[in-house]
Amino acid sequence: MEDLFRQMRSVEADRASALREFSDLLIAHALAEEAKVYPALKRYNKIDDDEVEHGEEEHEEGNKALLELLEVDEVGSEEWDEKLEELVQAVTHHADEEERTILNGARENVAMERREELGEAFMEERERQLKSGCGSVDNVRQIVGS
Repeated sequence: MEDLFRQMRSVEADRASALREFSDLLIAHALAEEAKVYPALKRYNKIDDDEVEHGEEEHEEGNKALLELLEVDEVGSEEWDEKLEELVQAVTHHADEEERTILNGARENVAMERREELGEAFMEERERQLKSGCGSVDNVRQIVGS
């Protein structure tokens, strides 16, 4: 995702294509995590429910920031740069917290075999979402609106 952030900032890159790719990846990640990983961690009481709910809230914040960038009319405009920075901050904040809390908690409290199963389920759902075009502006609007 960091490479895509760099592309979205670069005047030499195809920023719109980088945004489309980023949108698909971000939405697929969040939907797969919320469908396959978070519920399992909650169900088995392996991770604090508040941490998981906070992760879901941060997905919502990232999705809103993504939608705002997707709705900018002119790629590379001042508004584009502003909305891109808001997206970068939301996503990097979430990734940092998730790695330190949810993922480390899973490493400490969930058996390797179960983590591998969750990883496979995550990857399958993520691929399914990517194939569906989950990052389209219409789908992101629907997700943010729900």
